[in-house]
Amino acid sequence: MESFGKAHVLIFPIPLQGHINPMMLLARKVASTCTMVTFLHTERSLSMLVNIDNMDDDKENHPYFKMQMLPNPSHDNNLSPTSAALRFLTNQSLYRSKLEEIMRAFVDKGQPVTCIVSDSFLPWTQDVANEFGIPRIEFWSSSVTVYSMGYHIPELINNGYLPLQGIERAFFDIRWYSFSHLNYSSL
Repeated sequence: MESFGKAHVLIFPIPLQGHINPMMLLARKVASTCTMVTFLHTERSLSMLVNIDNMDDDKENHPYFKMQMLPNPSHDNNLSPTSAALRFLTNQSLYRSKLEEIMRAFVDKGQPVTCIVSDSFLPWTQDVANEFGIPRIEFWSSSVTVYSMGYHIPELINNGYLPLQGIERAFFDIRWYSFSHLNYSSL
């Protein structure tokens, strides 16, 4: 492998199968261009990483690909995958500090991350990217229709269309699904 000084992309999905698999495909594609890729995952999500061809162990065939694991809180071990993912999303401060540690360790090794590609459900990774002076690319693993629905939820709430009347208990809090944290003024 060439000496470092090139791009180093950190790819960070939330620990759900429908998010991990497309981001793993992206990681493979980027690594195939001789760009260093670090795929960040949780201990729990390791079992969801299907068909990765042992890329991290096969340094000869995949020298530009590395897996990096985030530790799970011990109380997450007995949760369902969906519950664990929701717990993951609510433990932002823990995972943010771990991500910052990982980023600093790469800087100390002379392999600084030059770009973060993270799941849309991890908006706080933009703050980490800003802290390190690098770009963050938001990755959305669903269709543009689902993204558009999420983006327009605040408008639907403001116009009285949501929450639906006559439904006693929502399946989940619709405001959580909103992408109102996103800033499109620069587009």
